[in-house]
Amino acid sequence: MTFTHYIGVDYSSQDRKQKTWVAVGRRTFMGFDLIRLESIGRDGLPDLLREYASSRVLLTVDFPFSWPVDFIANLMGEPPRSWLSMAEEVQQNWTMKKIEKKRDPFVRKNDITLRLTDSYLKTTSPLQNTYPDLMTMVWYGMKTLVNRPPTYRVLPFERLEPSHSLILEVAPEVTLEKLGIAHTLYHGESQNTIDRRKDILRQLHLSNLVPIDTNSQFYADAIKNDDALDAIICGLTGTFFSADASTLGVKLAVPGPNEMRRVSLEGWIYYPTLA
Repeated sequence: MTFTHYIGVDYSSQDRKQKTWVAVGRRTFMGFDLIRLESIGRDGLPDLLREYASSRVLLTVDFPFSWPVDFIANLMGEPPRSWLSMAEEVQQNWTMKKIEKKRDPFVRKNDITLRLTDSYLKTTSPLQNTYPDLMTMVWYGMKTLVNRPPTYRVLPFERLEPSHSLILEVAPEVTLEKLGIAHTLYHGESQNTIDRRKDILRQLHLSNLVPIDTNSQFYADAIKNDDALDAIICGLTGTFFSADASTLGVKLAVPGPNEMRRVSLEGWIYYPTLA
């Protein structure tokens, strides 16, 4: 299964005009050949989806697409029919303040509840009150997913048809960890974090996963800005989805059949694993 472009998005709910970075590339034999890298802001993501709506693309986006299933049932009053019905109701009838009022007593009673994928990967729950505020990211991001052009499908919530573009949730740090590359302490503006980003790009280049020219503006942006690097890693993650990616020894891990009911409401972080 191939796509015309692979697009990585490091999403931010905190900044409408900046912060959210997008990396667009094509899949090479080994990985991700970058052709575009820029900051589009949260408001730019719907425009990006429309820009590529006539192509068949794979978007990999770094934000939780949903909340833990127990919290969803608490929010709705009962388990919803589907993620899409829940997401549409949230966008129509719930403000962020109303959701937070539901979260606080739920967390006090149940502690911080993880999605299944968060439990597997030791990632942060979307209910966590932290920076960035993942609750807010779900709310804003879900709106974009609900109102996307009809040529896109969001896994694992919807069935993928051969003509559709695809949107997956990924986590750059998890991808790096699974590839055996240092995945911590590269966010920030200190010299140590800049050096760590240089080392990450060096390893990605040496392995031919991201054959980036060290003299390019792409490289300079990724060294300067951790959001830009995360967008590149998101884009790379998507290249492992294609059917023939398994010939390289790496594919994307998918939920097991007995887990699909839960993840069809909660979402799933797609990450590289051995084929």
